[in-house]
Amino acid sequence: MRSRAVAGLALLLLAVSPGTLLSQATQQRTACLDSIPASAMRPEVVYLTNDWTFLRRMDDTTIRPSIDLVTQAVAGDIRHTLGASADRVPSGPGVPAWRELREGVAVVWRRDGSFTVRVAPNRIPEVWPGHAGGTLILRALDSLRRADELPPPIGMVGDSVSFALSYDVSEHDSAGSVVPHLLRIGFPVFVTAAPWEEQVHTLRGGRAPRYPAEWRLRNVTAVVQAQFIVDVSGRAVEGSFRDLLPGDASTGGDESRRAYKDFVRAVAEWLPEARFSPARIGGCVVRQLVQQPFTFELTQ
Repeated sequence: MRSRAVAGLALLLLAVSPGTLLSQATQQRTACLDSIPASAMRPEVVYLTNDWTFLRRMDDTTIRPSIDLVTQAVAGDIRHTLGASADRVPSGPGVPAWRELREGVAVVWRRDGSFTVRVAPNRIPEVWPGHAGGTLILRALDSLRRADELPPPIGMVGDSVSFALSYDVSEHDSAGSVVPHLLRIGFPVFVTAAPWEEQVHTLRGGRAPRYPAEWRLRNVTAVVQAQFIVDVSGRAVEGSFRDLLPGDASTGGDESRRAYKDFVRAVAEWLPEARFSPARIGGCVVRQLVQQPFTFELTQ
């Protein structure tokens, strides 16, 4: 049997320090992004969404509706900050530009309702434009906290839970066709002009990660949430692989944890030989930090 890599790569473009030194190749890619023509831009709806890949336990599903309520409240505060009426999504010169939306905010939510937040680091320096998008999220969280308008963490299993808030721009391709969204949930916050995008995708014809022989014989299945960077050549950047599930994701004892480590190792060993079509923004080839789930399951 072979493993099946679930289709779909989630884009994560966050912010980078302005002091980052850019290589000549990176400077060229940045110059390309700076020169994207107006003809490549379209008005696109920007959504605020959440990512709870970092939940303490993957079966901690009861907290997810509360995280959705936080996301909805933050989205509403951002719309209010930008001067939108209750039934309209703001647009125009006051909203952040598309390159100001690459910043996400990592949140630790505690049982007592308190938050700790930080801006997530960026690994795509050529897209860095400023902090307007991330600042709006941070200000909204602070405003809602001070007004005591954040929902309580109903359904929290442990002492705290971690998730991320970030923007997702409705995309169109180079032909102008709208790219369908695969979001679980998202709340519209504003409309901004954005270029067409093409996300990283795995090229056909390559093999999937090898199913660990021991666990295939024992009918053991798993899902590995992998994170890695794909460069402009279509290869994964060495050393960029990360398993996104927490260390206690396996709850069945030592054997389950050993099995899970073997599945993670199978993905890590496959990655150097994998080939991808690199990401493109308005015709510019760029690096992309991606998250991809790999499902190991036995099929008839």
